[in-house]
Amino acid sequence: MERLMKKYQSKYKRAREEMDRWEQLQSLFLTQFGNASAIIGRLP
Repeated sequence: MERLMKKYQSKYKRAREEMDRWEQLQSLFLTQFGNASAIIGRLP
């Protein structure tokens, strides 16, 4: 039973880390998109 709990804790931790990483990447993407939009907006 304890081994099963550790297995699921490990899976939960990994999933949470993946979600945190995804959130960081999404934030970075939105920043880059905003920068690109600003540059495109200044083009003649």
